[in-house]
Amino acid sequence: MFTTTTLSTLLLTLSATTSALAIPSLTPRAPACTPSGPYLPSSGHAKFELIALPISSGNYTLGGTYVQAYHSTIGQSVTLLTNNQSLATIWHFDTKTGNLYFNSPVIEGNKTVQEPNTLVLYNTSVPANYPNQIPGNTPAGAMVVGTQLEGSVGQGFSFDTVTNTVTPPCGTFSACYLHNAGPYGAPGAELVWSTAGLAGAANCVDVELKAVDSF
Repeated sequence: MFTTTTLSTLLLTLSATTSALAIPSLTPRAPACTPSGPYLPSSGHAKFELIALPISSGNYTLGGTYVQAYHSTIGQSVTLLTNNQSLATIWHFDTKTGNLYFNSPVIEGNKTVQEPNTLVLYNTSVPANYPNQIPGNTPAGAMVVGTQLEGSVGQGFSFDTVTNTVTPPCGTFSACYLHNAGPYGAPGAELVWSTAGLAGAANCVDVELKAVDSF
């Protein structure tokens, strides 16, 4: 049988052994972009354009530009920024899913239908199905913002109904000037996102998107 002295000795030995072991450091996980509703729409019209407004001391010339869905491959587009309002994409909002989307004409059978293209946050800089989205001079930490035909539901966007601005469910939108931002060689500003923002990166500025009515 163990005596009280023997048990005490064993506990002290175990404690000393445990304290000598190195405790592994934990790597923080990126926040999950899966907020619950309700998802608030802008307080303006049902259709709107989105303009990028600077919120950091970066390259301000990239702010004040409109979000343009730039077709890159079948069913997918990158999101570029343009100062030509006539090129701005016309967006809608789904209060049930928090999706920002635009309607694109698609031929199905012998008729043309309007299919929704959803603004999607990808958690990587180069998703497998987006091979040309972000070129090699992208700042570290930047991830893809794209649009996808019949895209992911429940993206979780919600507008501030006072300012009509929208930010990602987690992290920060940034506008970055990227060489060959368009997959077909059109240089320009591209909308990306990151969990910490890219205000310190060259040729970038953190932005929020604001719904602008023109209808």
